[in-house]
Amino acid sequence: MYEVLLNLHSWLRWFVLGLAIIVIYQNYNGWKSVKVYTNQDKKLNTYLMILLHSQLVIGLLLYFGVSPIMKDILSDFGASMKNSSLRFWSIEHLFGMVLAIIIAQIGASKAKNNYRCPKIQNRVCLFQHCLVFNFADDSLGFLE
Repeated sequence: MYEVLLNLHSWLRWFVLGLAIIVIYQNYNGWKSVKVYTNQDKKLNTYLMILLHSQLVIGLLLYFGVSPIMKDILSDFGASMKNSSLRFWSIEHLFGMVLAIIIAQIGASKAKNNYRCPKIQNRVCLFQHCLVFNFADDSLGFLE
């Protein structure tokens, strides 16, 4: 069970990242050329949110349920905070990913509710850029 969830979680991140880049590209082009938010844009945002929430659920199952690494970390949490690698997996990764999903959800909600306003499209692009940079940095380890 652990290996299946871990592999699914690992592979799903590439689909999330790829779709996020596509969605940002389309939203940015729509914002710059003052296009109306189309049904295709709505569908892509919806698919991105589905992938993100699926990734979150799988990650939480790994975090709180089946990961032997997390069981060891949670058994002696204080000692794991002194190790930068263990601290990354126990705190930083979880916090960064939840924050990225919250940012993406806010952007998607704003886009859905105010899809004809260029000012809102600007904000949506900003939220989605934050999502990709946060997600890419955490998943790919740019800062390490």
